[in-house]
Amino acid sequence: MCGRMNKEEYPTWRELYEYYNLFTAEADRLDAAWQTGDLKPTDPVPIVAHRSHCRRLTMARWWLVPRYARELDSQFSMFNARSDKLIDIYYRWKASTPRLRQMIRSAYLAPLLDGRRCLIPMNGYYEFKGGQPYFFTINGARLFSVAGLWEWNKHIRTPEWPDGILSCTMITTEPNSAAAPIHDRMPAILRPYEYEDWLSTNTAPEHALSLLKPYPGNDLTVRPVELGMNDQPSLF
Repeated sequence: MCGRMNKEEYPTWRELYEYYNLFTAEADRLDAAWQTGDLKPTDPVPIVAHRSHCRRLTMARWWLVPRYARELDSQFSMFNARSDKLIDIYYRWKASTPRLRQMIRSAYLAPLLDGRRCLIPMNGYYEFKGGQPYFFTINGARLFSVAGLWEWNKHIRTPEWPDGILSCTMITTEPNSAAAPIHDRMPAILRPYEYEDWLSTNTAPEHALSLLKPYPGNDLTVRPVELGMNDQPSLF
């Protein structure tokens, strides 16, 4: 699973808007740079999603909060969603009768069926092996995108989310040859020409699920990093 993202030298808001061909912008934020450091589950992270027929950039809590939840519960690790489990739950739901479908409950099924899919921008992520953190990047890419799902819960309000919680989860898949020696999962990295198919609410779930494959490029690189303060990864 992926439990840390990095935002060292992270792109500015303006770069994100230009990269994703976004149509809405807050002028006072366009030139703002992100603070450097690492992102961990429950932190707010940027996501790109389709809303009102266009791509929009917003912040979401990195730990999916189901729509039916009435309180924050960390019992389940919902910052990652396995692609194989998504595929299994979807096809079990599809093969069921209308009555049985109502009994299939998954926090991830409704966002998938309703097209609440998103992109999670990053410039690198960490995995651990034997207590050693490794940092994954794509050569020559200042920015790349991982498939995710988002959800809105209006019932839970916190000081950080006073109007209700917008949350997301990162989808993981089988590792490619570069990631396999370190971990048995990797984020579902999408290529730019797949962005629209993943984001569009008109894309059938079957096609969206078919995009969740190990990253095929040979430009994914990995290098060891050291632990910094509070045992958090830091780049050499």
